[in-house]
Amino acid sequence: GAADFLENKLDDPNGALAELAAIDALGLADAALHERRAEVASRAGQIPVAADALLRAAELSQGAERLQRVKLAARLLTRGGEDVPSAILAWRQALDLAPTELEAGQALFELLDSSAARVGHSQSFERSVRQRMEHEGVDADGLRRLLAAARWREDSLLQDAVLHVLVGLGLADDEERAAGEEITSVFARTTMGALQESQLALLRAPADGGVELELAKLVQEDLLETVGLDLGQLGVGRQDQVSSKRPSPLRDEITRHARLFGLDLEDLYVGGNDAGRLLALPGRKGVIWVAGSGLTPPLDPLRRFFAGQQSYAVQRGIAPLLRRPPEDGAVVLAAVCAACEVPLPSAMGKSVVPELAQRLARSLPRKTRKAVQQLAPSLPDGGAGLPAFCRDVRRSAMRAGLLLSGDLTLVLQALLDEAPRLYSIRASVDATDLLHFWLSPAMLELRRGLGA
Repeated sequence: GAADFLENKLDDPNGALAELAAIDALGLADAALHERRAEVASRAGQIPVAADALLRAAELSQGAERLQRVKLAARLLTRGGEDVPSAILAWRQALDLAPTELEAGQALFELLDSSAARVGHSQSFERSVRQRMEHEGVDADGLRRLLAAARWREDSLLQDAVLHVLVGLGLADDEERAAGEEITSVFARTTMGALQESQLALLRAPADGGVELELAKLVQEDLLETVGLDLGQLGVGRQDQVSSKRPSPLRDEITRHARLFGLDLEDLYVGGNDAGRLLALPGRKGVIWVAGSGLTPPLDPLRRFFAGQQSYAVQRGIAPLLRRPPEDGAVVLAAVCAACEVPLPSAMGKSVVPELAQRLARSLPRKTRKAVQQLAPSLPDGGAGLPAFCRDVRRSAMRAGLLLSGDLTLVLQALLDEAPRLYSIRASVDATDLLHFWLSPAMLELRRGLGA
């Protein structure tokens, strides 16, 4: 009451502050009293006192109220401009409470005076945004925070990747849409060289490897006919073979794409029973490609996606598994083991395994049988990891396709069979993985390595 009287009746804000400070000295101050001190000090032009009072009030607060009071203090110190270090500390405190708070991130960026500090701040903010999106999913709010972090350090590649998502998923405002339209074909650029092993590793999903991969590689060529991937079943023959002595822009382009994954082109067949097909099969000296009669160079982003996906599958040794659901792929590998008289405990009770095993027993070469007999017992948990392996090698191949395609929107549209939107992407684990990978540091590193 005395403080109110001194400020309002006697126009003595200093006296009012002294009365409020006396209550604080007695240990009786609560958040409301400190907020009252801040109001009086602010009206009196005593910015440092007002900011200190707000920070004291914040210490006695919880949740959103605490964050709001810290931000008010930081705004006062920033507008005052006389104590930049204190303003920086206040904004950092706000970010400690809410690591993806965009206002705090922007204000701190503008206050930092060295490029190194700004880059470090941008990277820290980006990590926080990525962690949030990993747990809560990608949304427009998170994308704009990621875009801000990219702009702070002038990371044009990340900016373009985010804008592509905002525009492609129908989330962009007018300004973002205009900026997105200015993006060139940067994502479609590739070099002539092959990806190094360290770069290929960036494409791989967690379960893409191990003994399961050894088994898949071991039987890749033997399974092609079983899953319908021999030339006859694809409807091509010698008459469809494109001679290497004859100029072929399509052959040249496919060769370039395959070389990115360390593969040489052995043969190209154009024709068959699917005009839009682009398929890769392992050959003796390289890769055999089957292209539909409707394909013409340059390949569109979706066909480049198929080229990357198929190339990765052959390079990794999992071509027969690529177009099958993970559970079906696991059944095929389990049937291989059963056909080689090494039944897997994880496949017990699956009625389709014995039937498929009988068919495979008649076609698997003796050399393959012996190799499987030696390898199968070392599968972890009796082969229980085969479904996860089949899921992740398919996922890795799709990432490789996305890298070569350079167009997330078109790939998602083909995968979902509709214009991609957040709700439809969240309903598909494969679409969700592609979206996250498109924005990932791994993808950006790969793009930079390819000269983007």
